[in-house]
Amino acid sequence: MGKIILTTILTTAFGVMFTGCGESEESKRNLELLSREAEAQRLLREKAAAERLRRIEEARKWHRIQMEAYEKSMTPEKE
Repeated sequence: MGKIILTTILTTAFGVMFTGCGESEESKRNLELLSREAEAQRLLREKAAAERLRRIEEARKWHRIQMEAYEKSMTPEKE
């Protein structure tokens, strides 16, 4: 009697494990949506980083122009 119950429980457990292992279409769609969202966020981060670097370079260029003008104004003119 105990062997029959044990065999039935084990057979049922293996049946549940092997039938539930496949991915459903819904989970595949969800994974696809998550991967698209992650890719979109990555592209936005890259775009923001590129814009930040461009602004920093513009600020450096403007600062360099200002410093050159300042140095020129502080240098006495030769006559």
